[in-house]
Amino acid sequence: MRRTTVVAISLALAGGGVVAPVVSWQPTPAQAAEVNSEEISLDGVDADALEIPDVLEAVTDEPEVPSNDAVEAQFLGGVEPQQESVPTSQGEVLEENIAAITVQEDVAPFLLAGVTWDSSSDATVMEVAVKVHEESGWTDWQSLEILPVGESDDRAGVEPLLTSGADGVQVRVLTSSGEQPADLSVELIDPGSSPMDTWTSGVSPDSAALSSAQAAGSVARPAIVPRETWMAKGAEKYTTWRPVQSARLNAMYIHHTAGSSTYTKAQAAAQVRAIYSYHARTLGWGDIGYNFLVDRFGTIYEGRKGSIDGIPKGAHAGNYNDTTIGVSAMGNFENITAPTAMTNSMVNVLAWKGAQYGINATGTTTLRTGTAKSSSGRAKPGSLVEVPTIAAHRDTNYTACPGRNLTSRMSSIRTSVSKKIAASRVPAVAAPKVSLLSSKYRPIALNTNVPLTWGAVSNAVSYEVGVKQAKHGGLFSPVEIVTNTTSLSHVVKLPTAVSARMYVRAVAADGKRSKWSAFGTLTRSVPSSALKRTSGTWTRVTSSKFYRNFAFQSRVKDSRIKIYGTRDVRTVQMVVGKGKGYGRVAVYAGTKRIKTVSLNASKKTYASKVTLKLPEKFSGTITIKTLDNKPVRVSAVTAAR
Repeated sequence: MRRTTVVAISLALAGGGVVAPVVSWQPTPAQAAEVNSEEISLDGVDADALEIPDVLEAVTDEPEVPSNDAVEAQFLGGVEPQQESVPTSQGEVLEENIAAITVQEDVAPFLLAGVTWDSSSDATVMEVAVKVHEESGWTDWQSLEILPVGESDDRAGVEPLLTSGADGVQVRVLTSSGEQPADLSVELIDPGSSPMDTWTSGVSPDSAALSSAQAAGSVARPAIVPRETWMAKGAEKYTTWRPVQSARLNAMYIHHTAGSSTYTKAQAAAQVRAIYSYHARTLGWGDIGYNFLVDRFGTIYEGRKGSIDGIPKGAHAGNYNDTTIGVSAMGNFENITAPTAMTNSMVNVLAWKGAQYGINATGTTTLRTGTAKSSSGRAKPGSLVEVPTIAAHRDTNYTACPGRNLTSRMSSIRTSVSKKIAASRVPAVAAPKVSLLSSKYRPIALNTNVPLTWGAVSNAVSYEVGVKQAKHGGLFSPVEIVTNTTSLSHVVKLPTAVSARMYVRAVAADGKRSKWSAFGTLTRSVPSSALKRTSGTWTRVTSSKFYRNFAFQSRVKDSRIKIYGTRDVRTVQMVVGKGKGYGRVAVYAGTKRIKTVSLNASKKTYASKVTLKLPEKFSGTITIKTLDNKPVRVSAVTAAR
């Protein structure tokens, strides 16, 4: 069964001449260009197809997915097994695994082919392969990578095959059981053409005339073709995904689209339009998955909505879409080298975004794996993975993307991005002068609210306040921007059991940002649940005079409170009661006694602070041990970094 749909009707076209863009491409008024989609339902094995020579031939040039030991990632919580490979015999697939196969069929011209099915189907798809008929004849079987399925996705499918123009298709689907997935179909998309496609081919890094203000500060934004220019008018209605901005940017992924690498300049914009239609409409993602795409001529295209002005969560890396962006090279770089114009533009867009969000281009970062089960991820759901800040898709996922010839250039791309960011760090915007945290808040803050103040910067229009947090015993996160304000002060609210490093930077009208100015590091006390009374006798006494309105009290010698799992502790602070006839406590870092503290005092107090500096940085268990059969009251303990 076939269904042909006109899914969009017009692309922007100006009535005047072409003007070289300054940093960004300006969309123009409209002229129509149709996007046609043909859906062909697949219905099992066509008997005539089995008579075609080589129909059972295994995919011979399928790229090899590297092992977990061969990628640039450290899996801190274990790995998931890779899906089993397709069984073959003497170079042919087994008929028992064939769920569907079609004849070689003539169809209307198309640029993109994709195969999808009902995501709730019980059939386990092992391989989807297609042949297409192009000007030079029928291609060999090409295996299409199976996409991860989100928990809310109604459709499962494969990475689309992009062509330079095809008019014939044949599809083969293999499953572990030989059963066909429900609602299996092939989608053929003709994205149409418009004079705008020729116009966008003139948008390259060389045509971006930068203003002196932009050239003097942070990495300038390269010329980018915005969505309004490549998208067909009316197609924005398929953008049903509500943009979710990541709180910070931890890593930037490099992908490739696979398929044709010989497209023309005019076809490049049409391919972006086709990918959008497949992602947003066919798969039901509600938008294109990538944040940016780069063609072989060096043209950069805005992908997911909001990517130029922010860091919207994409759909490009399975369980690693949060706090990352995806930049996709248009083409298949398994067997050919990515053109220099393409990699230069990728460096430009990565350096621009990396500089905006403080990425160390040659460093590493820690990502938390999402919980989607069908994600193609290497790591166990929920576990931590250490990856390069500029990562290849295959580093965290079972995929060959972005192809071995682009993967081999990852190191040089990172170095080029790093150099570009470093060269831009002539301070065009001065860093604010800050008032360092007072002794009331540093190194230990008993209060939830921490006030920050700083001085004005002459050419700043606003200020971003950033915070790095580490939970009790945990690692510090990257900087998270908690507010953008025009004020010269901000109150940061911090929960208990965290250490925090706080910063501010100035933002100029053109978006350039200064270096971060640091206020200092502080630590909040651990929650009462973390004060483990492991021996002796402890009772909980309450009074509004105590810090947090209570204290743990003991009158028995050798009663102990332990705080497990501390990290990089330099200072220990206790909030205690003191009074006449009170006892002594010994404080230990591991098995080493740090100090003996007497709580005996002529004047009774309920919330006295006792601060002890450790001789060296310590990670492990802190112990407070009573030394007498006398009163000891402890309200809080802080293990400060």
